[in-house]
Amino acid sequence: MKLHKYSFIELLKKFFLQPSHPVNLAIFRIALFYLILIEIKFSSLYWLGDVPEILMTPPLGFEWFPNIFKIDKTWLFVSSYILKITCIFSIIGLFTRYSILITAILTFYLLGVPNFFGKVNHNHHLVLFATIMIVSRCSDVWSVDALINYFRTKKRTLPKPSLVYGLPIRIIWVIIGVLYFFAGFWKIHDGGLDWIFTNNLKYYMYHIWYLNEWMPDFRIDKYPNLLIISSALTILFEIGFIFLIFMGRLRYIGVVGGILFHNMTGMFMKINFKSLWYCFVIFFDWSFLYRWYFKILYGKEENYSASEIPRIKYNTTIVSIVGALLIFGNVYAGFGNYVDSWFFSCYPTFQYVKSTPQTSIISIETSYGNGEFEKIDEKVIRSISDKFQYARFYRMVWMIIREGDDDKFMALWEVMKLDNPKLNKVKSIRFFEERVTTLPNLAHINPIKRKLLAEFNGL
Repeated sequence: MKLHKYSFIELLKKFFLQPSHPVNLAIFRIALFYLILIEIKFSSLYWLGDVPEILMTPPLGFEWFPNIFKIDKTWLFVSSYILKITCIFSIIGLFTRYSILITAILTFYLLGVPNFFGKVNHNHHLVLFATIMIVSRCSDVWSVDALINYFRTKKRTLPKPSLVYGLPIRIIWVIIGVLYFFAGFWKIHDGGLDWIFTNNLKYYMYHIWYLNEWMPDFRIDKYPNLLIISSALTILFEIGFIFLIFMGRLRYIGVVGGILFHNMTGMFMKINFKSLWYCFVIFFDWSFLYRWYFKILYGKEENYSASEIPRIKYNTTIVSIVGALLIFGNVYAGFGNYVDSWFFSCYPTFQYVKSTPQTSIISIETSYGNGEFEKIDEKVIRSISDKFQYARFYRMVWMIIREGDDDKFMALWEVMKLDNPKLNKVKSIRFFEERVTTLPNLAHINPIKRKLLAEFNGL
């Protein structure tokens, strides 16, 4: 048998030691910090600052976080405004190294805070990428810093394509591949072929449609073969992405597949993940833009600097160390299936086969002291849960009921009353678990089963 030209080690060397044009890293810098700016929901964060500390449940391994980062309204407010400034500085490339360092720390803080309230958000990739940007030379072109340097030196030259720009890009490619891989791996590990060839995907869709009180315009659930193909392609994409990035231009198959995948999940499940797939700008070579820009500006082709990037060994060593730590952390979280950890975390896997079109929800009834109970209007619950996020609120309720902690319940009840003065008159409250069908044409028969979980009197 003829051996492949490259051994595994040589393949890795060829992959990671590939030079890249400085503009590729600069464009990713602009895209990344713009995404951070729009990803953080500042108004919801300020509201979380008023939530009692007793309701906080740290993600796996994050018990230390409140000891260093205070979670209150003042800290959140001040941090948010500083972040907005440093994010803009990072986008335009002004005091770039320091701006990105501050932005990364504050992004870690502000994206981390909501994870203490019932549910972990999987936007940690933004912090991972920002960490790589701290130690990269992402402001050598298309930045205010580069412009200032030009006026200082009067040199109409560019830093040439280099490993300094290529290495951070390749590390980010691998991180994205690792994040996708384990989402697919656990589907196969726990669901096997049933994940593809049963009604699993349809029932997951029904679950999400029911909770969001919404249905897509195109009812893909009526086309079983399309659902089987979609299920198979989902796993193939998630597991195969990391291998495609090592195959030269074949990586574009994965990139296009990723864009289609996220748009389809957005269309049919309202799970868009824009904060990730917008980062796919990093998979393209944008050097043609710079050549075009340079020719218009100076009337000639690019003039590369004859000198090598200063301290190239130092730059690549630091990037390699940071990159290796980030990749290892995500591989560890992936193999451990740590979906509820942060900021090393496994993306949601949807790994268990959903065999019935049913789900459990929390129902709340109140009494005003007259002995009669009435169900809280869904609009009231929505107004409360929208502040937390719908899934976050219900997971908090589940956790409190299962713990049987009356103090936590009373704290949550005070939060529920903040924007609903009518609830101040409530004397008793009951929580029920309702088993409901998610079939779109049978919602009128709900609930199928009802079970009293907890009752509190004398409020």
